[in-house]
Amino acid sequence: MYFKRQQCTIHKIRRRNLILKMTKSYLFTSESVTEGHPDKVCDMISDSILDEYLKGDPNSRVAVETMTTTDFVAVAGEVTSKASFDIESVIRKTITEIGYDNPDLKFDSHSCKIRSTESTYLPRSYCK
Repeated sequence: MYFKRQQCTIHKIRRRNLILKMTKSYLFTSESVTEGHPDKVCDMISDSILDEYLKGDPNSRVAVETMTTTDFVAVAGEVTSKASFDIESVIRKTITEIGYDNPDLKFDSHSCKIRSTESTYLPRSYCK
């Protein structure tokens, strides 16, 4: 997909109202994948983990990435949260909801290998 998008610069600021002036245009491209594609599966797994953390602790800080290949899922990232849950069961539930629950598909929610590693964010005082 191709979208034409225009770059904006601030022309004038008046009482918190920004008036933008279009100065230059450029081509914006986007990739699109179909349902069931590994990219979408990874996004859905990451989103479900984030949702679970936020459900248990609305102040959670979560940065999780997911990778998948034939019969394998890897999840890694940084998390600071008071919430606690079984990440593996959330991953398996998400894969089942997507529809990968048949061993003939070479990616089965019941038997795929899952590797999950999360570390804790550094305290905000370390970030500058």
